[in-house]
Amino acid sequence: AYLLPDERTLSINEFQHQTQRPREIFQDIKMEYSIKENQDLNIRFQYKNVFSKTNSINETALINAIQLNAVEQNRLLTTATYPKKLSDNWAGEIELKLGNENLDENSDILYTDGALQNIDQSFLWGSFNIGGDVNLYGKISQGTFVNFYSGWNKSVLELKPLFSGQYELSNLYSELEVRKELNKFTINGTVRLRGVNLEFDKSRAKKSLFEPLLGISYEEQVLDNIELNVKTLFSSENNFIQPNQLFSQSVFVDYRSVFSYQADFSLPQKSNLFLTSVRISENEKAYLTSNIEIGLESLSNGLVPYLFFKDEVVSTQFVQSENVESIFTNFGVDKYFSKLKTNLGLAYSTQLSKSFLSVDGQFGQSRLLTQQWKLDAGIVLSGKLNVSASASINSNSNEWSGEENSFSFNKYFFKSVYKPIQRFRFVGEIQILDFGQELGGVSSLSNFSVIYNSPDNDNWSFDIRLNNIFDMRNVGIGNNSPSFFSQTNYPIQPRFILASVTRRF
Repeated sequence: AYLLPDERTLSINEFQHQTQRPREIFQDIKMEYSIKENQDLNIRFQYKNVFSKTNSINETALINAIQLNAVEQNRLLTTATYPKKLSDNWAGEIELKLGNENLDENSDILYTDGALQNIDQSFLWGSFNIGGDVNLYGKISQGTFVNFYSGWNKSVLELKPLFSGQYELSNLYSELEVRKELNKFTINGTVRLRGVNLEFDKSRAKKSLFEPLLGISYEEQVLDNIELNVKTLFSSENNFIQPNQLFSQSVFVDYRSVFSYQADFSLPQKSNLFLTSVRISENEKAYLTSNIEIGLESLSNGLVPYLFFKDEVVSTQFVQSENVESIFTNFGVDKYFSKLKTNLGLAYSTQLSKSFLSVDGQFGQSRLLTQQWKLDAGIVLSGKLNVSASASINSNSNEWSGEENSFSFNKYFFKSVYKPIQRFRFVGEIQILDFGQELGGVSSLSNFSVIYNSPDNDNWSFDIRLNNIFDMRNVGIGNNSPSFFSQTNYPIQPRFILASVTRRF
């Protein structure tokens, strides 16, 4: 459903059947060598291959289509680290990094009624990364510590057939961190200087960036058994938009939607964060802990969506211009009852985000408010059985251009662990989502595991997991957009049995 001018609406019904056959291979090798006293060499290799085939049948009110996707992703990362102790108070470390990643995706779409021609397209992007770091850290005096960090890295990115040229980002940086411990205060100050060279689509840009960080913490022992901890943090960071961020790794073809971007890749997005937290805990008699956290985050040069409608086509243009602001609050209280061997916790969190949105020439600020109340409980029934549970109430509301839309849902989670003997564990989990009868009803997801750990001198372990053994229904997810509410039904993970054997050398 889309909101059109003059109080008109456009509604499109769609239903999709999807079958996916994924395959994933991952290898991680770590090697540590002690060259001589106070000198080590650590080498790490990581390789990942993901291949997936997806067969989707889309049935809409306007047209039917069959879509075949084949995606293959390869990633190789190599790092070598050489740490050395220079003296009793100083140490140094050199790290070299080399990585390569490629993604190849092919989509073949067949329209069953012949209204449109078939679409056969491919999407290929590859990246190459190289860099090195030098780290010098140590102790200047009693309570004063210094960490100097300097490095360089370069990324080369290509996207075909979207862009003919390469995207190259070279980053030279130096960072100085000073930590000072003064009585009950700890002060952290960091200054980072970056020199960035950017080349893309026959254009070049050079940037000099300054990124500070300042943190102050205070710890106090109150009334002999109460601990007070107060922390405050401010940081500033710059990030550049890369071309692959503007496109999903899954090529999405929809004859109703058209996407375009007006982004300056040489213009960084600046993020500022201010955070303060207070924690009070008593761990001797009452076993009561409480904490509160307040934060404010802003992002400049964000991407603002502009939506336009023409017949059944929806055009979305993302323009890099406005700022995005968000304020969040988290509060929690945790209590442990030693006689009952029970833990009980209550938490509340809220986030208010403000961003801009334009729909068919109507431009305004979107105000999104999310809230959650959560109750956690855990109890040890015996030396062999313990049970935990949680329940949360979630609400969301959105205001834009004088319109307000809201929805809510409840979430429940239960877990039990039974350990009849030392090496066997039986674990059961159930997650329930309740959107109400008008928004999809109740759906659940369940898992059951049998885990065996061998004796320490054997180094063998076995794990058998049964996924989603009780419920095969869908879960309804609400999409909260300005002035309308829509719902999409997603299938819960299919039932399967997973058996794994691990051998430690």
